[in-house]
Amino acid sequence: MTPITMNKGYSRSKGSSSDKGQLVDKGSFGNEGAASHDPASSPVTVAPRRRLPSGRAVAGAALVTVAAVGAFVMATGDTGPTSAYLVTNRDIPLGSPITAQDVSLEPMELSPTVANSSMRSLAAVEGAVAVRDLQVGELLG
Repeated sequence: MTPITMNKGYSRSKGSSSDKGQLVDKGSFGNEGAASHDPASSPVTVAPRRRLPSGRAVAGAALVTVAAVGAFVMATGDTGPTSAYLVTNRDIPLGSPITAQDVSLEPMELSPTVANSSMRSLAAVEGAVAVRDLQVGELLG
């Protein structure tokens, strides 16, 4: 080991990767066979200073955070259908009057074209007559 002088009374050891960065008291060299061991002359190890995370690590953490928030929003953001439309509760033959007991409001998502031609209120069917045979579960329009 070749010592490199650092400060008064200490030297940095230069050798294998396992002992790099150690500060060693100069007084400890040549004392390996001494009978008494003085703690003041034992090697002093100085831990390297922790560095701040690199820019790539910070950017990666930000991306993970954004992905987690996005997944949470997508998982909790779906509230289901926002509109309800009239569907038949029973088969209604051609020419029969349609009453409020024959239909129910069911929540569903429809395309704009179908939604614009579908009934949304019970008042719209009172007194109406079926112009064709209607099956149970059919959307009224």
